[in-house]
Amino acid sequence: MGTNGFRRIRGWTGILAAVCALHSLGRSQEAATPDDEVREFTLFTGANLKIIDGEFLRPVLNVTDKGLFVDFDGQARKLDFDDVNELWIDREMKLNAVYARINDMKMDMAFSEGLVRVPIWGTVAAGTYSADRGSLDSSEQPDIKLPPAMNSGNVISGPDRSSGWKGLSPTDQRDAGFDAWKVSFKLSSAHALPTLYAVLITDYRDPARSGDVLRKFHLQTIDGISAEPKEITLLQEGFPPGFQVEDSDIYLYSMGREIPTNLSEKQVALTRDEAMQYLILEYMIGHKDATLPPRPMWVWMPPEVKTLIRESETNPVVRLDLDVKGRVINLVVDSEGEEGIAPEITAAFRDFRFYPAFENGRPIEGSYTLRPKELLR
Repeated sequence: MGTNGFRRIRGWTGILAAVCALHSLGRSQEAATPDDEVREFTLFTGANLKIIDGEFLRPVLNVTDKGLFVDFDGQARKLDFDDVNELWIDREMKLNAVYARINDMKMDMAFSEGLVRVPIWGTVAAGTYSADRGSLDSSEQPDIKLPPAMNSGNVISGPDRSSGWKGLSPTDQRDAGFDAWKVSFKLSSAHALPTLYAVLITDYRDPARSGDVLRKFHLQTIDGISAEPKEITLLQEGFPPGFQVEDSDIYLYSMGREIPTNLSEKQVALTRDEAMQYLILEYMIGHKDATLPPRPMWVWMPPEVKTLIRESETNPVVRLDLDVKGRVINLVVDSEGEEGIAPEITAAFRDFRFYPAFENGRPIEGSYTLRPKELLR
């Protein structure tokens, strides 16, 4: 029942305009509202990493030093790196309360470091994985807009991206022996993240492939970040002689959940109330004309409150009365009386948020019952 503030937003094209009514686009992550309410959520265009399994696309749930955890029809299955044949990426709107910053980014052509080669298509080393997707001409991803070929090598643009790579001609590259793409940056987050991984996706041209645009994936685990900037280097190997980079993007994940950064696309900072209302709009679109009871959306308790519940001798039924926005407007405890629940527990319950009840697709007031110790399961 718990959540960490992350939600994937589906059907986003139908509700993107609704965000403008909640918050003007383009506002900075740190900007305060007129009433100084904290904008603790980020709505952004994220990316979903998947493996290609025949005719199926299987979502990647997590990446570790030893392999990938993949969703096979609702069941998590571990795959070794060399069991993965092809990777896929697609886009959707996401929402997260965690945020990271990428600064001082540099991208340069480089030499490989002699990693063990996996037959046919990739490289594997401790905590890293690199592989080719193949020609983008057959990827069927209409959202990808590649720029014209940039033979000068000036491919870096945008905030916090340096333009230090001046590039070489294909002939000079072959002579130099460049076969890797090196990306370095400083990474930090106000939210401590003990484990995470980066996905580097590079679109490039191979002079031997008649100008086809190809795609290469690189996965790398990171030993955690904090508010103190940490130096990160990604070395993507296996490029052909004379390769030319078209585009290169980085995505960060923690336990399979994407972490937005200052480089994320179409991002906007939202207050908690704005974020919850956005999720309700998404929920409404996915349940047109439906009649449904309320269900939990944002159920979180501080550790000290969980301890109070665990140590409590009572476990009464609690009814939470909800308004049409899924907010708790009243709390009723059974005959044992509210004195059987510590004030800290009551306060935590009043801060819960729910998807409201629906009647023929319209939100209505409702109620939700629970016992405190159910939240410890």
